[in-house]
Amino acid sequence: NTGGAITVKHLSNGLNISNNTIAKGDLTIENCTATLATPINIYNNVLDSGSVYIDNTPVFNLYNNTIVGKRTFSAFIGDGILNINSTNGAYKVYNNIIINKERGLLINITDPGFTNNVVPGLFDNNVLYSAGDTLVYIHLSNAMLLKSFAQWQGIYHQDLNSVNVQPYFVGAHDLHINNDSRINNIGSPILSSTSDMDGIARNTTHPDAGAYEFD
Repeated sequence: NTGGAITVKHLSNGLNISNNTIAKGDLTIENCTATLATPINIYNNVLDSGSVYIDNTPVFNLYNNTIVGKRTFSAFIGDGILNINSTNGAYKVYNNIIINKERGLLINITDPGFTNNVVPGLFDNNVLYSAGDTLVYIHLSNAMLLKSFAQWQGIYHQDLNSVNVQPYFVGAHDLHINNDSRINNIGSPILSSTSDMDGIARNTTHPDAGAYEFD
C-alpha cells in the first residue's frame, strides 16, 4: 500500500504491518495490548519524510524498515524519527535503516523501564544516522539523558552490531540502496522478514537492513 499515514489504536491482538510506502506521513501505534505470543510486527515498510510513534504498547517488533525523516533538535517527547513511549522494554528494533536528514534526534525514548540495567540487545543490526551529534534522547523519571552513538553502545549496550553512517540511497525519494559496502549484509536473521518489499528473498544468514535487499 502507498499512502500518507497509518494509525493503529486499542488493538488487543497481534498484527502484521508490512509492505507499505508512507510518503510525508507517520506510522503511529497507540494503546495496543499485544503479547509476546502475538506481538505487533512492523516490517518491510518505507517511510519517506515521516516518523514512527509507538505509545503505550508494550510488545512490538520493528524490523527491516527504511525510515527517513527530517527533525530539527528538540528535547520534547515525540520529536525523534523513532519515538517509543512507556513500553518497559518488551520490544525489538532490528535490521532497520533510520535516518534523520536534519540535526535533530533520531531515537526518542520515554520508558520508565529503560535504565542503565535495561536488557541489552533491544536495538541491534541497524543503520542509524542523524546530521546532528545526538542520536538518542532517553527520558527517565529523574533525568533526561542525551546519548551519542558511542554512549548508546557503551552505557546502554544497544546497537552493538549496528553502524552510524549515512547510507547511499539510489535517489532522494528512491530509498533502495546503491551498492553500499559499509552496510551490506549487516542484518541479523534473529528477526528478519523472509523476503524484502520487492519480493526478493533475503539472505538467510546475513540479511540487509532496511526494506530492500541489495548486493
